[in-house]
Amino acid sequence: FNAPVPMPGKPQWFLGHIMWRGVKVPVISMVQLRGEDEEMPPESRIAVFNGLSGQVPFYGVVSHGIPRLERVRAADIESTDGMYTPVDDAFVAVGGELAIIPNLEQLEAMIDAA
Repeated sequence: FNAPVPMPGKPQWFLGHIMWRGVKVPVISMVQLRGEDEEMPPESRIAVFNGLSGQVPFYGVVSHGIPRLERVRAADIESTDGMYTPVDDAFVAVGGELAIIPNLEQLEAMIDAA
């Protein structure tokens, strides 16, 4: 886990930047963005996402495990309740595991504004 280079004056959830494939990529903590405390264990990784809105070409999100693709059918998803924040689109259960679907447009707008 290459620690992001911090930038003074940014929100706590904006952890800094990393260099990825020759591009400076902002790195965020979804846990801190949702208002929760988070420690960065040494086994943390950064998953780099392609921006969808055109505001941010790429951004990194701290992951506490190895990110993996998961094939999910619509029939496997159950809607659940949760405490929504501005970056949450939905709370769901998939195969008995709870998941939060982020509002990517709002998330990218917040990264761009920071």
